Amino acid sequence: MDPVLAFLVGMVQGITEWLPISSSGHVLLLLEGLDVSSEDALAMAFFLHFGTLFAVILRLRGDVRDIIVTLPEWRTDATVRFLLIATLVSLPIGFLLVQSLETLFTGYIGGLAISMLVGVMLIITGLTLRAAKDREGERRAGETTGSDAGILGIVQGLAALPGISRSGMTVSALLIQKVDADESLRLSFLMSIPVTIAVVAYELVTWDVARLGWDVVLAGVLGSFIFGYLTIEVLMRMSSRMRWDLFCMIFGAIAMTFSAILIFL
Repeated sequence: MDPVLAFLVGMVQGITEWLPISSSGHVLLLLEGLDVSSEDALAMAFFLHFGTLFAVILRLRGDVRDIIVTLPEWRTDATVRFLLIATLVSLPIGFLLVQSLETLFTGYIGGLAISMLVGVMLIITGLTLRAAKDREGERRAGETTGSDAGILGIVQGLAALPGISRSGMTVSALLIQKVDADESLRLSFLMSIPVTIAVVAYELVTWDVARLGWDVVLAGVLGSFIFGYLTIEVLMRMSSRMRWDLFCMIFGAIAMTFSAILIFL
């Protein structure tokens, strides 16, 4: 990849991150279509989240500041306790899946198999979104429990699988637990911050960034940050009016069908 192409791929990440359709899954499908190797595509998909991480921190800077200030009071602050428990549960699950994916993508499965995997995971995301439809309640973050946080941590950890939408799955899980829709979205974004920092830091330490090229990675991160920040408001408003469950299932079925045809050919 050259920096211009990386910037455009970052644009896709920045736009799709706020929609419950798996930004990583769509970025992987795009990179595979551009003949980027499977392991490089996976690493790039993780790095691009750094741009949208900066965007969500900037967008929710007030909430982030409040959480940092109240961290010492985690025993009595339900919101901070929820985020801490969810993060501690999701991190080991996510890292185990990331390591497994890197092993698989490096030596065992190729582009068509990856597209098939993404398709299956998109359908699972769509089915989960449908299950959460009209399940909204009135609970606030301060009314969540430790078991709520544990469940959300598991859900977020599983979102390391390409095609599983982290935002879509975590918001759906919160809605099923009768949390208010706006509060679910806010909590979902706040939950993403510590795990994204951890995953990108892990990739920086373990992955040879020079293999991708620092200019390529930085261009992609810049694209995801700019377009992520510019689109977060309008896409969050639009998201509540769209049938993303159908979108995920249809797009997943297309990816699976296309991959199956090419495999058998």
